[in-house]
Amino acid sequence: MKKLILFFFLSFAFNFVFAHSVEKKVSFSFKDTSKIKLLSLDFVNGTINVKGCKTNSVNISGKIKVRGDDQSVCEEVLKKVKIKTDLSGGELNISLNYKELRDYLGDSGFFSWFCAKRTKKVNLSVELELTVPEGFNMEFSGVNVDISVSNLNRVDISTVNGDVNVEDAEKVECESVNGDIKLNRVVYSVKCSVVNGDFSFKTRSKKISSISFDSVNGDAKISVPASVIGDVETSSVSSKTTLILNGEKRKERDLKYKGEGKCDIDISTVNGDIVIEGF
Repeated sequence: MKKLILFFFLSFAFNFVFAHSVEKKVSFSFKDTSKIKLLSLDFVNGTINVKGCKTNSVNISGKIKVRGDDQSVCEEVLKKVKIKTDLSGGELNISLNYKELRDYLGDSGFFSWFCAKRTKKVNLSVELELTVPEGFNMEFSGVNVDISVSNLNRVDISTVNGDVNVEDAEKVECESVNGDIKLNRVVYSVKCSVVNGDFSFKTRSKKISSISFDSVNGDAKISVPASVIGDVETSSVSSKTTLILNGEKRKERDLKYKGEGKCDIDISTVNGDIVIEGF
């Protein structure tokens, strides 16, 4: 599972109340996708929507916004913001030029930015739509970003302060701190962990083979065909698990159930209700 690599970007992630705001529209296309095996995205602040469709290119559109106390500083920063791409070893990474912007706003040292004069403190955010070829593999790392993904193959997400919504993927792995995870129509497997956030998953796939979820504070709700349910094991410190099979309910704190299907379900929470429904 890819870990968050955005810690040096966090200077952009603090939310102040700013007097001025400027924005610009952006668009970008990466035409040759024949050598791309993995799409990786790294962003701070905003919303990202990634959709797999019938295209042979990676297309980005949306807007970038800069807020701050000084209008001229906001305009200068906005001029310097660029979409940054790097294709290496079959991985296409897309981000903004955060390091360059950080160096512009302060010195080269990480903590020096916090000592910069107040007028140079800004908040940079994005609202981006990406269309990519169907079946792409994708990794995403974000801070203060809501991410929506649809119609891809393998999806691997790490977020701090942001909701995750994935639909129509083959495999999903996700780590989240402070954010809800909502998954629909995943075909093969799901592995997620959350600190402070709810988890919901629903699929009609008869090929689903494993569902794993653990959380500190958050409810979990899973809905799958009853015929696919195999070994089920849940644990919770403060709550119980409700297992619903064909309308019949069974409720236990630490549930162990052996079904006839091939999908193993493993869920653990500290504080949160667990509901597993076989329909």
